Amino acid sequence: MISKVRNRMRQGGLSFFLKNGIQFEEKDDLCLWIEGKVDIFSVETVFDENKKMVICLVYKPPSTPSGEFLDLFDDYLCKLLSVKNECIIMGDFNFDLLCLNSYNFQFFNLMLSHGYFPMNRFPSRITEHSATLIDNMFLPSNLVSDSYCDIMIHPGSDRLPVTCTIKQRSPTYEKFRRKLIRDLRLEHLHEFREQISVISWEKVYEEPDPSRALDNFFGIITPIFESACPFKLTRKKERDIPRKPWIDDEVVEAINARKACFFKSLNDSSEESKNEYIRQRNLANKLIRSKKKNYIEKFNEQKGDMRGIWQTINGVIKGTGKLYGLINAITVKGVTVTDKQQTADEFGKFFSGIGSRIKEDTSHGDPAKSDTLFEDNRCEHHKFQFEKASIEELTKIVKNLKSNAAGINGLNLKAFKVVSVYLLPCLLYLVNLSLEVGQFPEALKQAKVLPLFKSGNQQDMTNW
Repeated sequence: MISKVRNRMRQGGLSFFLKNGIQFEEKDDLCLWIEGKVDIFSVETVFDENKKMVICLVYKPPSTPSGEFLDLFDDYLCKLLSVKNECIIMGDFNFDLLCLNSYNFQFFNLMLSHGYFPMNRFPSRITEHSATLIDNMFLPSNLVSDSYCDIMIHPGSDRLPVTCTIKQRSPTYEKFRRKLIRDLRLEHLHEFREQISVISWEKVYEEPDPSRALDNFFGIITPIFESACPFKLTRKKERDIPRKPWIDDEVVEAINARKACFFKSLNDSSEESKNEYIRQRNLANKLIRSKKKNYIEKFNEQKGDMRGIWQTINGVIKGTGKLYGLINAITVKGVTVTDKQQTADEFGKFFSGIGSRIKEDTSHGDPAKSDTLFEDNRCEHHKFQFEKASIEELTKIVKNLKSNAAGINGLNLKAFKVVSVYLLPCLLYLVNLSLEVGQFPEALKQAKVLPLFKSGNQQDMTNW
């Protein structure tokens, strides 16, 4: 236990109870101790070798004028902006968030404007005649979705302890944040182009089977691509993650555009580049101010409506993003499946069987009906015949491709376009060979399927 007690007053102070083994350091520069007005005691804890967190314990005496405390606390929150580590603010604030009068609402809005969200939504002090929410924990927005708050009910006291569980970001999570991407810098792409320019494609041209010919094509190009453009490890830094709740994808895009124009103006000292940066900067700043204003107005419009306010908070906490790759278990015929390979196989069977299920639904249980559903519309006297593709057609198709998604072999479209002039004759042979033989290459029948969660029970495959 570490404590800070009042000197001039008879009793009172603030204390931290820390589990044995947790490293900590008192942060005197983040303490604000004005006896009789405000008490703030801060420590920095170390959960592992790299993870540090600042915890601020706050007490507002009931006798302190609310306006004076808000001014002092606003300055303190501005000081926390210089802290690199995540901060948690907790304590007895003596502002009842169940009754948002003038000062209570100002305190509530002050915390939100600095990016801190209240975790406790239940009364922390209950008597026969009143219920108030004056004890709370405030977390930064990037921790809210992984945390939850509880109230411990004790029949012998009207003060209910508030607990908050924050899910520790495990090494697996940090590993997830570190991702491998292809190094597609200019020098690597030039090296890839030079190696492809001297390749002989005889193994492809000599193969009469389309599937084996395409396998030979990938067998030649894939090792060269992996050698010239290797993977590199990247990690999205915390400072690059929007921490303010009003910063959405549109704002991030505007900020990135402003940043790009700024660096361009550094390399190009022309008046045109400077004006372009100023224009983009003004657009980004205007958008940020507008988003922030709209966000705060949501709470102003709902002043006095606690349900509406908490609905807005829950919208921020829960988020509206889609869930990708969060499948821990699924239910198949009443049996829970947790094995990753089996889960992938079951999803494959489910998605590949959609066509047959639609056929059954269309026929209403009569297979003969579905087989003859479109028979009356067939025109047997009209014949369909493929024509051979031309190098001009392939060139136009490659030029119009927009997506940078890589296929099963990992070949990136950006890298492909760099060497397309050397690959198009070989690809033209593969396309025309497939049309001539009437066989679609097996390698192109494979695809990456990423389930997208819709709503409902995540273990039900029909909800993906």
